[in-house]
Amino acid sequence: MRVAGREGCLACHCIAIITTTADDSVFISVMWLKSVLAGALLASATVLLVTPTSRNVNLELRCDTFHLQESKNGRCQDFVRIQRVKYCGSNIPVISTHNVTKLAITFHSNGRFNYPGFRCSLTASNPNMQHCVCGKQGGNGTDKAPWVAALVYANESQPFCTASIVRETWVLTSATCAARIKHNKDNYAVMVGVSQGRGGVRVPIRKVFLHPASLHGHPHTQANLALIHLKQPITFRSGEAQPVCLPLNPAHHRPASGSPGILVSGVKAVAMLVHPCTKDALPSLTGYTLILPSVSVGNAGQLAVDLLITNLPCEKVAVVHHPALYPLVGGNPYDPSNQEVTTSADLYLITSRSLAVLQIRSPLIKTERCDFLTELTAWCKAAGVREVVMLASCNAYERWDNNQMTGPQLRYLTARTPQQNTQDLRSAGALELEKRTDEQGVEQSFLSGAGFVKHFMDICDLPTTVLIKFVEEGDNTMDAVVLLNFLTTWKKLTEAKNTSWKMPFSWKNMFGRPTPREIY
Repeated sequence: MRVAGREGCLACHCIAIITTTADDSVFISVMWLKSVLAGALLASATVLLVTPTSRNVNLELRCDTFHLQESKNGRCQDFVRIQRVKYCGSNIPVISTHNVTKLAITFHSNGRFNYPGFRCSLTASNPNMQHCVCGKQGGNGTDKAPWVAALVYANESQPFCTASIVRETWVLTSATCAARIKHNKDNYAVMVGVSQGRGGVRVPIRKVFLHPASLHGHPHTQANLALIHLKQPITFRSGEAQPVCLPLNPAHHRPASGSPGILVSGVKAVAMLVHPCTKDALPSLTGYTLILPSVSVGNAGQLAVDLLITNLPCEKVAVVHHPALYPLVGGNPYDPSNQEVTTSADLYLITSRSLAVLQIRSPLIKTERCDFLTELTAWCKAAGVREVVMLASCNAYERWDNNQMTGPQLRYLTARTPQQNTQDLRSAGALELEKRTDEQGVEQSFLSGAGFVKHFMDICDLPTTVLIKFVEEGDNTMDAVVLLNFLTTWKKLTEAKNTSWKMPFSWKNMFGRPTPREIY
């Protein structure tokens, strides 16, 4: 949109001529009219909108806010006239025209400024342009950018802005697009999974959060951002809708070579550009060993992973999000000077040792556990992971061996591992977990308090080793040290023996008085 022609004051009547091309948007409000007309206090003002393109253009006017003086005896003193029809009071105009070259809009004020006024948007579109998505004409379709969502009126499917899917219940857009929705969310919706020739799924909006520095949608601020929280989660499994790939490592934020990028805002003047992730956004894990804890009694496995991340050169490369994980977030537990946030599950890499470390800080929700472990296994195979090592703990009172006081405290379980791997485990001082006979006379491993170990071993078809430490309830930091000492000896993670481990910063607050009840 651009203002052209002339702006002149004709006594108490002013005219501004505005040209608009197909797929343009312009907001019209009382305040906007004043700025166009140099702030003159006028009884009447006319805005004449002209489309210089072909006649095959749709003009559509929508009003988010419309509250003028009510009519008296059928006459409007405070009104907006659109193509000879007057609108006043709360009679919201909804105008959609086709095959016209101009649209005249007149605003007449009662001069007392005692009503809120109106805020309307005018959109010009060309119905013959079928491939106009992702905020620019001829851009990428949503089948190539499944993270693109459309912001629409509640009962329509024509987008006035677009957004990026960042989580199952969150989309990111510009504050300029979201400002109109914030206090009127029931009249809008988000559409996801829209692709060529097929409709999408309409999702209602729960709440809109504008960036505090966005100046309520001002288009020329660097903080022109907004988050929209959805009432219902987006289904990702169909593949038609997916979250946008935003790698954590700044080195991977650069676009792939030759990538044109994706425009994700429908308002061209305030568009945001999102590039597809480069192929090395997450380094290849081909040949890597994945280390992860089972959330088990005493949390010895999780504590051992904390020690590993604190003492070895780990780089955080990804956040893992799944419905099976409780949504937790906090500060960096290993370095108080690092402002990076920590979530329910984070992935770290030690590239020099070909190790991937997945720290799981949340128990698994029982109804979602099977899906999580299945998808985790599929991801490991797709990423090229060579083997999986799980750190777990079991209740010490369930031990059945005859040398409980002085014998080895570690046990191992293996599945699909080479014979050499078993020999190395025994050489490092671990024993295979003793089997017990159940009521049907079948020998099987008994894992009391070990979390999802057995379930994972049944699902995962990669070579898997589980290190198990017998523990008692209480301070299990030394159990974690024992686990990590064995792991480093077995996998030769450090050069020195009997390493004195640095304790994570967050462990200082592990014990003490209970959390004040007032915070709940």
